[in-house]
Amino acid sequence: MYLGSLVNNVNNTSEEILRRIELANKSYFALKKQFNSRLLSRGTQCRIYKTLVKPMLMYASKRWVMTESDM
Repeated sequence: MYLGSLVNNVNNTSEEILRRIELANKSYFALKKQFNSRLLSRGTQCRIYKTLVKPMLMYASKRWVMTESDM
């Protein structure tokens, strides 16, 4: 781990991509009660998603090299 990203010696980003997807899923399901709440407007729910879930997935994604299997 370096600055929150998984780094290995063969520069394989598949593990990091799967790890990020798992972290985003955990974050989403931890907030599922809020996403299903009728007390929060759809705009507020979208803002919660954009600020808490999406960054977990997209952190350091600019340096990922996508292979055919990753797609």
